[in-house]
Amino acid sequence: MQQAALKEKPGLLDVSRIAERIGMDLGDWPGNCYAVACQMLKCKVVKGRPAYGNYHGPVAPSSMFFGKIVVRHGWIERADGMIVDPTRWVFEGVEPYIYEGLPSMEYDEGANLLRARFARPAPIFDPNKQMVPVPKGEARELISGLLGMSEVRAEINTEQAFWLGNMTLQALGGHAKLVYEALSEMGMKVFVPVDNYERVMSR
Repeated sequence: MQQAALKEKPGLLDVSRIAERIGMDLGDWPGNCYAVACQMLKCKVVKGRPAYGNYHGPVAPSSMFFGKIVVRHGWIERADGMIVDPTRWVFEGVEPYIYEGLPSMEYDEGANLLRARFARPAPIFDPNKQMVPVPKGEARELISGLLGMSEVRAEINTEQAFWLGNMTLQALGGHAKLVYEALSEMGMKVFVPVDNYERVMSR
């Protein structure tokens, strides 16, 4: 028989019941945030999708993550857009609970906020560097525009392809899927962060 989803209203997700349901002891949750999130989705505890990126929220001195410059983290984005974080308590150094809240800058999926902080101008076109062909049509025009080139070019440098793949989703806006499809066709998918690629292509 298919298991019914547990109630998803704030405060009604019981961490002990969830640990039993997903078959993961609470002692195994710290450091396995993404695995826990995926298991919760697989076992239909909540409805949504897994998210992965950086956590910018408070980290207690007693946490195993205290003092780390970059804190990688996994959580759930619920179907209604709310954040469900089964392991936030590990950062806060408190008793286990399931965090539910509105999206905030504490949850940086794909590390886009961090990328924006260190963003640099597009590399200049250099025909002496390794080149890759760009698919014809709308993608070629878009890519030339994003790179700030004065003309539409049939090829770009691999350095420029890397820059495109690492643009933030905020900067790419509604063009992200077309850019990612083009980079994949160019054999440059490796330059796109997996978190961002899966988020965009699953829409």
